[in-house]
Amino acid sequence: MKKSMLWQGLSAILIVAMVLAACTSPSSTPTPIISASSEPSPPITVKLILSKAPMLNEEVELDCIVNSIFDAVDTTVSADFPDSVVIVTGQLDWKGDLEANNPVTFKTTIKIVKEGQVTLKVNAASVQSNGDVWADAAYIYLTVKQDAGFVGFPTLEQPNQGVQQVETPPATTPQK
Repeated sequence: MKKSMLWQGLSAILIVAMVLAACTSPSSTPTPIISASSEPSPPITVKLILSKAPMLNEEVELDCIVNSIFDAVDTTVSADFPDSVVIVTGQLDWKGDLEANNPVTFKTTIKIVKEGQVTLKVNAASVQSNGDVWADAAYIYLTVKQDAGFVGFPTLEQPNQGVQQVETPPATTPQK
């Protein structure tokens, strides 16, 4: 009986130690933020990948991938950002022909110069010869503060939405 309780106690301590180690291990790279796909998927799709949720005036990488499952002539890609978003390098406005299943990627560096809630939105559209419009848009919602960046916006229904940091906090040294 005592041996069994000793093993259970040691097992519990080992599990707690493993959980704590996992919680305090530093992350070498932040988790990227990827926009959700449209449902149902249109012939043209737009995906945004943000390297991390930025804090105020922090430069971050934003990739935009536009694809079409059919050839799409005269496709227009455009960013719809608030004035608080500055494109440091690269571009997101483009007009050209998309070849079927040959995505076009735009790499940019952005920074956000005003605290608050920010929506990053990029649109792509192609008007077809029969008058149909193939289009999609991708969105990333951020809350930007002086010393932190968060994914999402707080709401009355979910007051903690957008207050969870994306990055893993730095490891702390255990006290002896």
